Amino acid sequence: MRRLTAVTALLFVVAVLALTATGYGQSVPLSEDAKNPVTFTIFTTRVTTAPKPDAPVLKEATRRTGVTFNIMTGDKEKLSIMLASKDYPDVIVMPRDDILYRYLRSGDLVDLKPLLQKHAPTVYKMFGSPVNGNLLDIFSTDDGKLLYLTENYDMLREGERHPEDAMDPDRVQAELPWHNVFYVLFPEAQDVAKKKISNLSEYHDAVKAWKAKHPGQDYYAVTMEKGMGQEMLGSALSMYGYKVNTYGGIYATKDQKKYIYGFKAPEVLPFFKFVNKLYREGLMDPEGPVQTWDQMIQKMSTGKVFSFIGGYYSAYTANDNLLRAEATKNLIYIPQKLVEGGAKQNWQYNAAYTGSAALVVTKKCKDPARFVRFLEWLYSDEGMVLDSWGIEGEDYIINAQGKRDITPEIDQKKKADSMYNTKRGIKFFYRMVNMPTYTSDGQPASARYAPFYSTKAGQDPRDVKVTASPFNWHLDWQGSFWKDYAEVDLFIEAETPAAIAIAKSQAILKDTIAQMVVAKSEAEVEEIYSKAVAKMEGYGISAWEAEIQKQILAKRAKKS
Repeated sequence: MRRLTAVTALLFVVAVLALTATGYGQSVPLSEDAKNPVTFTIFTTRVTTAPKPDAPVLKEATRRTGVTFNIMTGDKEKLSIMLASKDYPDVIVMPRDDILYRYLRSGDLVDLKPLLQKHAPTVYKMFGSPVNGNLLDIFSTDDGKLLYLTENYDMLREGERHPEDAMDPDRVQAELPWHNVFYVLFPEAQDVAKKKISNLSEYHDAVKAWKAKHPGQDYYAVTMEKGMGQEMLGSALSMYGYKVNTYGGIYATKDQKKYIYGFKAPEVLPFFKFVNKLYREGLMDPEGPVQTWDQMIQKMSTGKVFSFIGGYYSAYTANDNLLRAEATKNLIYIPQKLVEGGAKQNWQYNAAYTGSAALVVTKKCKDPARFVRFLEWLYSDEGMVLDSWGIEGEDYIINAQGKRDITPEIDQKKKADSMYNTKRGIKFFYRMVNMPTYTSDGQPASARYAPFYSTKAGQDPRDVKVTASPFNWHLDWQGSFWKDYAEVDLFIEAETPAAIAIAKSQAILKDTIAQMVVAKSEAEVEEIYSKAVAKMEGYGISAWEAEIQKQILAKRAKKS
């Protein structure tokens, strides 16, 4: 009997070794996966134009991994239809708002935690690392399941430091502010203001002076678009010393103890009285409160708009357009740090960012383990470089120092075609799932940090002039970041009084702000504002504030 037991045990060990050799019971070697082609359908709301499966970078990824992606794009309405019909693709990337939580409750999503542990240990470790905010804990459900990952979050390993470390008190900010601020056109601002604009009074003087210089009807001292209300509100709150989070509705705080719905802040009324004054004095684009974002960008791209109050992406888009035209190539929109109402600081953003979109794998996916193994490859040096840099010799080079880099010629190709990355398939997965910041040799995993871009030749020539002028804004937001994970990833249960209140309040926000902008008098602005606040209180916005407050304080207490 003992001999039979020993033989059985020996046979069992042999069987396990045989199965392990074939990849069963552990992550399958990439060389084996590459021999077995598979196609995953991925639906994303993150891009409007997707790269084709035969885009050079995606085609090369398929050659190396055996994985092809059929990419579909759409909006939240399509997500709702899929949820109702249960007709899902393999993978979905969606906004992290109410639609995500509807999917999380559906029971139709794959628990990624055991799959990552088994097939993608690198990915699992980085999501669980304290240096990345213990995202596994943040994203896991109460019963321990991990039903989604997020995107556009630069992941670090222990000991690494982000090249744009938001919490570095000596940080020099290379890119435009990532929150909502006041932007003005340079060098026009230098001509009319002579120095950086630091408050609303100086801003008013500057736009008046610019309009006097350009009296034509197709010149606009200030512009906006009909959907910009929340951006303008966020800019105003920051200017008055509030820390603002916009995810799930604007909630604001001055002391990180009391949180309010931003529109109710007492400083909001005087700010929109100021904007209304700009409108009544003929300084605001009269079409601004009703025009689309595309119409606004079209005007800004002519160089005939002096300023706007809003998000950095509008500035990026307009600045790219200005640079491409000979007549406007020397113009650039730059931020101004305005402070009002006795505030000591203009806060920029919460550095405890965890991504604005979520990637989920649905139970319609026939081989979720294979998709997870693809993610592990994506986190390898090979995967990161291919996705974010492209193909060597075509999209990047190895320079004389042995580092990945961009040449002036490649840089020019990228700048000449706004769809370059899409056509090539570069950074598609960076828009889908969190990606590491560095490869294992310490080099940047993304071409945005190529050595070329830190040289004078690689800098935006307009920004070189800005930096050498009194309008150099790159140090203005030093120390204006905060980091509080308790303030992110809040969830308001659907159909609760809090959820209904925030939905109704947000629904009237943009129209209310547009109405205040075009009001005939300050008294009318006050009336519109008071009626809107009363409506929001009637909707029960205080219940939403209480829920936000409760969740933040509970998360903070749990962590401490």
